[in-house]
Amino acid sequence: MAEHKIGIILHGSSARGDARTTSDVDVLVVVERTLSLTRALYRAWDGVPIAWNGRAVDAHFVHLPDDPRHAGGVWCEAAVDGILLHDIGGRVDETLRAIRRAIADGHLVRRHAHGQPYWTVAA
Repeated sequence: MAEHKIGIILHGSSARGDARTTSDVDVLVVVERTLSLTRALYRAWDGVPIAWNGRAVDAHFVHLPDDPRHAGGVWCEAAVDGILLHDIGGRVDETLRAIRRAIADGHLVRRHAHGQPYWTVAA
């Protein structure tokens, strides 16, 4: 898995600064498309528990979006509140900047349904 890693982004409550002592540490592990995102990948991660400052690290494996202007919700949240921890070759930073531009331009918007936020392409 390490040879497929492109970058790591801290996101969620730890990145926003509102984590509680019981919160886990959420990270996006960005990997090359040559690595399939399978249950086996998550089982391998879970086989060696990782902690940071005494809190469990919860990984979510992702590929770079094909088109940052159509990025999914987790990518939009990472672009707004995430902290880039590791980036091989600058591709993750470039993607996050492109997503932030799409948000600033009004192309990607945050909406709410039944009290829950979600991201979508503007109509």
